[in-house]
Amino acid sequence: MNIHCDLTGSPFQLSKDEITKVTRFILEFKTVQCDEVSLHFVDKVKIAKLHEKYFNDESVTDCISFPMDNPASTKEMYSILGEIFICPSVAIDYCREHKLDPSKELTLYIVHGLLHLLGYDDIDEKDRQLMRLEEDRVMMAIEKNHLLLKIGLPSTSIS
Repeated sequence: MNIHCDLTGSPFQLSKDEITKVTRFILEFKTVQCDEVSLHFVDKVKIAKLHEKYFNDESVTDCISFPMDNPASTKEMYSILGEIFICPSVAIDYCREHKLDPSKELTLYIVHGLLHLLGYDDIDEKDRQLMRLEEDRVMMAIEKNHLLLKIGLPSTSIS
């Protein structure tokens, strides 16, 4: 499985190896068969532009997912699960405000994005409850396996 990880838009130091490990773990935990998935870590400007372009909402958000192929229906051909855009700055801000662990929050954004690619939704209350339960289940497994992402200080190369 090819896991593409683009960190060029993140103001924080993140490890491609850690991101790849946790992504692979989640997909294996969910028994997902696919050939490719992409994760992009972007700044607030980029996530707001994507949010406006594709969802008609110019606000900053934490995570945007673009599903492509349904892994269940593409077993015989090359399968691209989709793309996820994650804003680490939103995770940091949220954690400061709520006194939470940024490593756990950022890892949760990966879980959340992958669940969206797998068809989970959080628009109505019933679907949101199902998604939260699955997020909790996956996060417990991640924590048990010591796979939470580590976040480094802001990169000096990105303004």
